Amino acid sequence: MILLFAGAFANAQTLTGTTWSYTERVYGVDDVSEITAYFAFTSPTKVIWYFSTPSNFVFPVGFGTYDAKNGTITFSHTNPLNKKIVLYDDDNTIVFDFHIVNSQATMTCRIKKFTAYLFNGVTADIFNDGQPFKLNKEKYSLLPNSKLVETSWYYIYKETRKITVYFKSENEVLINGEMCPYVCLGNSVSIKAGDNLDENITGFYNSEGFDLCREGIARKKRDCVKLTRIEQ
Repeated sequence: MILLFAGAFANAQTLTGTTWSYTERVYGVDDVSEITAYFAFTSPTKVIWYFSTPSNFVFPVGFGTYDAKNGTITFSHTNPLNKKIVLYDDDNTIVFDFHIVNSQATMTCRIKKFTAYLFNGVTADIFNDGQPFKLNKEKYSLLPNSKLVETSWYYIYKETRKITVYFKSENEVLINGEMCPYVCLGNSVSIKAGDNLDENITGFYNSEGFDLCREGIARKKRDCVKLTRIEQ
């Protein structure tokens, strides 16, 4: 038993810093031919789940826990970072079985019919209808950095309302005091600004200011705003 546990721990250690992806073909949805999900192991026990956008940004939809001993990744509805995302409505906790054999990773979603609500009532069923699917190991790592932590910004909404943005921690940003999950990857930032999968704001930043635009799995950039740094 001790040897089995030691093996599981060693496997968890080697997964840290790796990112795995899965792409599924989608039919019958305008402007969407496929959906790609990414799973980034940020520590031996923590995983961030992303979806990609048409402009090759990614946005976070889950902050989860990896159990190497049981081979599961759990995205709980009780995690404050997940609570405002539609995937976790009705106290929905999402569990994936995750296994690696001979460097090939396989995942299975325990929800047999996983429905992603893309926009305006448009949906797509993904994750292979609850059957196992293979993951690709990416050459790059989608690990967030802390470059924006404790910085403050603002933008003017519809030319009348000032909105303040404060990056509280590596994964929490306060928009007019309301917490939203976010990630900073290199010099790009992606904020999960609403509960639906098209309610994300993404962009590149520099020390003085940056533009953020709304987009999602199926929607290209629109409704852009310019953020200005508030000096401390």
